[in-house]
Amino acid sequence: MVKVKVGIIDVKTVKQRENEIISLLLKEEIEKAKSYKKEGDYLLSLGGAYLRKLLTKEGEIFYGEKGKPYKAGEFFNVSHSGDFAVIAVSDKEVGVDVEKIRDIKSAVIKRAFSEKEKTFILSPEDFYKGWTLKESLLKCIGCGLISRLNEVPSFPEGKTEYFGERFFTKSFSLKGHVFSVAVKTDEEAETELKIID
Repeated sequence: MVKVKVGIIDVKTVKQRENEIISLLLKEEIEKAKSYKKEGDYLLSLGGAYLRKLLTKEGEIFYGEKGKPYKAGEFFNVSHSGDFAVIAVSDKEVGVDVEKIRDIKSAVIKRAFSEKEKTFILSPEDFYKGWTLKESLLKCIGCGLISRLNEVPSFPEGKTEYFGERFFTKSFSLKGHVFSVAVKTDEEAETELKIID
């Protein structure tokens, strides 16, 4: 069975441990965080880099042809939104996304989801579950949002296929946020959740 480590840290924890975290990061990670204008975005960028430091193996970071980072024998992906930064780490290609649950507009549902998927959306949490499932799958394959988002599968989570490749997807909620992970595999994936506080 494929294993995926999912690490989560909230912005308050990063703020409390900011100096300690900075002392552990690469210069380019600190500079990237400093490029954000809002303090929350700066802290979440630091948090994502800190999760990478804690949960990935030692070693050089490489970048694929689409700019997606990885290490020898290990794939990882970072996301942040609202109050949380999150990382997913696996020996298979992986993508992760987090979104804060907030109001949604019906026009976005019409554009982003297929008719079948729309039947799963009964609340804002359902919308963000579907959205993060789509986004994590796209990040797993190394591309950003595409114009035909309604063609990217989301519901139901679990085993899914996209452009002839197989994936396993999973989502969960925590403190008003939805997190989703996609792993490139035809097996089920076991998710180990680690909340850093």
